[in-house]
Formats: sequence, structure tokens, C-alpha cells
Amino acid sequence: MMITRFPYPLLLGFLFELKAKSRWPIIALLFLIATPIFSAKASAERSEGLTSSAGKIIRSIRYQGKFKLKTSILSREIDSRPGQELDSKRLERDRKKIDGLGIFSEVRSEVTEKGDSVDVVFNLTEVWTLIPLLSAGKTDDSFDWMIGAHERNLAGYLCNVRGLYRRFEGENSYVLDVILPRTLGRDFLVGFSTAYERQKDQVVIDGIETTYRYLNKYITVDLGFRAGEKVYPGLFVGYSRENWSLVAPAEPPDRARRELDYPRYFLGAALSLGRIYSDHFYFEGVQLTSGATIIRELPGNRFEKWRLQFTGRGFVVRYDINLCARLQYSTSSSDERVPPYALSGSYNVRGYRDKYDRGDHFLGCNLETRRKLIETKHWYSQAALFVDAASLWGRYRDASEALRDPYWSFGGGLRLAFKRWPRLGRADVIFNTSTKSWTYYLSSSQFF
Repeated sequence: MMITRFPYPLLLGFLFELKAKSRWPIIALLFLIATPIFSAKASAERSEGLTSSAGKIIRSIRYQGKFKLKTSILSREIDSRPGQELDSKRLERDRKKIDGLGIFSEVRSEVTEKGDSVDVVFNLTEVWTLIPLLSAGKTDDSFDWMIGAHERNLAGYLCNVRGLYRRFEGENSYVLDVILPRTLGRDFLVGFSTAYERQKDQVVIDGIETTYRYLNKYITVDLGFRAGEKVYPGLFVGYSRENWSLVAPAEPPDRARRELDYPRYFLGAALSLGRIYSDHFYFEGVQLTSGATIIRELPGNRFEKWRLQFTGRGFVVRYDINLCARLQYSTSSSDERVPPYALSGSYNVRGYRDKYDRGDHFLGCNLETRRKLIETKHWYSQAALFVDAASLWGRYRDASEALRDPYWSFGGGLRLAFKRWPRLGRADVIFNTSTKSWTYYLSSSQFF
């Protein structure tokens, strides 16, 4: 078998040999054990509490180093305050909160004793916040690429602005996102997103591969509120208009429509529980997110369709190994004009063609192990091994069949990041178990 030519863990070979009906129970079991394993010991090993000064009164809190972020935003972010007793666990949590803003290559906290009081200093080194976005990948006969720019700290107010151009399946797309996570206060997030997206959608209808030219125009507005460190509800509203025009074959199957227009308004609410801490390479913590959306299909005048989504992510660090897991479940009212969920090599199962398979319900799981390889003064690298799996079902596929025989892929890759650079370079090679083919991705972001 081709897998034996590469140094993959025995686990991948074991999964590959399993019968289809046995894969989902094994994958679910791996997800359940991946997050909590070693978690207690790992947390203790990474604790940097300053116990010798614990209990003394904080006289002052200062920020120093090379950064442009407003100190008012930093002060709102942390829980420690002058006049409080020093708590080493709270101070370490504050350090992680600042690091979790995602714009610092280094965050260190120092405590200096002054009699019965202490001075707290956070030493910060800000990364280059204006960065290019580059991505390229090949699946089957298509070479796709994307270029853009992302400013993560506009004018020192942590304003995120992202714009990009994408060439995908011979079609052009444009996206603009603006997010204000702290500008209106510590606990409020405001953002909007707009896009003009074109691509080719290839769908199998009655056993015949049918190609559509796809156009999507949308705009959304988001409002979030941080009710606590690990509780984050939000609301969103938007408008989307999708259009499909038949390209091939010349004699399409009877169920294939030559053109489908899908304009709609949508309203939704989301809730996030937990928090993920990151220093750009290592991720720690558990987060559960859920969302509910109601949809009004035009020209109708009622919100009659609905969608529900649930995602769990867990990250554990032990020594220089990062164990990562994600589980997703999405379901819908099953009567939209087009099934809302799709298999995608870019978002859920690496190595699969985007939107080639669709369904009204989706279940997916990703397991990944990342290990540091080399670290220098200016950059560091990481190796990764992963397994992705997903099932789609609904009007085109029975649930029992989909769960017995999920789509899945596995592979490995390298990550490279500069310490003053808030993105990383990612190169992955993936084996698609359905087509028995290899795919590669080059990107400037983590997969999940």
C-alpha cells in the first residue's frame, strides 16, 4: 500500500484497514480521549505563577516594549488591578489574555517587590500587524490561489481589516471583513463582512456529474458581547443571494435545473462557552460554540427555514506536542432550495473538492498532532499529522449509509512561522481515501 512509504503512525494504517461501518465509532472515541488526556499534568507544567510575592498589594501595572496597541485596551483586557492582592494564577491568566489578542510575539510578566507592595510590568513585543495573505492548492485538475492583506491592529485600536482576491476553479472572488473586537469597549464586538464570490460547482445528480457556474453576493453584520471570560453570546443579521447557472453537460439529468436563484434574509444567535489560548503556534483550552439561524427565502414574507450548528474544539499541550481536536455537527430544516452543507477540502475534510457533495445534515471530526521541530531566535517550525472525517446526508443520501461510510482523509505537513509574523506558512500533503489520490495545500493559516 502507498501509506507504507511514509512514516505515518500505526494509527493511520489501522484506520485505513477498518471496515467502513467501524470507522465512526473509532474516530468518535479518539475525539473523546484526545482533549482531556494529559490535561492536568500539562497545565501544571506550563504554569508560571510567581508565588513568592503572592498576597502582596499591587501598587502599579505598566506596559513596556515595542507595541502600538492602546494601553487602555490592554488595561480593560486584564483582571488584575492596582490595590488588589497579587494572585499568581490571575496574573498568568492575564498574560494569556494579552497573548491571546494575537498580535504579540512575546508577552512576559514581571513582579518587582517594593516593601509590602509590588509593581507589575508586562513586557510586550508586537508582531507586524499588516501582513499579506497567500494561499495555493491543487485538487484533481484545478490549481487555485488567493492573495490579499490583513491588518490586525489598525491605528492601535485592534481593528481587524481583511481584504482578499481569490482565483478558484477559473472564477474570481472578492471578500472584505471588518471586525472591531475591542474598540467599543472590552466586552463588545462589532463587525461586518461582504463578498462577491464566483466559482464552478460540480454536483452529482442521478449519477451524472453536473457543472454549474456559481455566484454568491452577501453582507452580514455581527454584534457580540462578552458576558464572562468564557461566555460569549452574539447576534447576526444578513442578506445573501446565490445563483447557479448550468454549464455542462449539454443534456443534463431530468432533476437538474438550468438556473436556480436563491435570495434570502437571515437572522441568528450564537453562544460560545470556553476559551482557546494561543501563542500563534501552541493552542490550549476547550471551546464549545453553537448557533441558530432562521431564514426567509424571497419572495416569501416569513422566516420558515432554520439551521443549527454545534462545534467543539479542544487543545492540549504536553512538552512540545500539541494535541488538537474538533467535532462539528450541523442540521437544517431540510427544505431549503439547496442543501446548505457541503464537503470542502478547505474547511472540513482536507483533500476533497469544495462543494462537490452536499447535504442537509453534516457530522465532521478532525484530529491533529503538532510537534515543534526547530526553534531559532527569529523563527520556528512544526510537523503535523492528521486525520479528517465527515458524513453528509439528507435528500440525496440516507443517514445510516452516510454514517456507516464517512468521507475521510489523512496526511502530514509542515508549519513555519517567524516570531514577528502573526501568520504561518503551512504545507500539507493529503491522501483522499475515496479517489485514492494525493492532494497538496499551501496556506498562511492553521486549518482549525
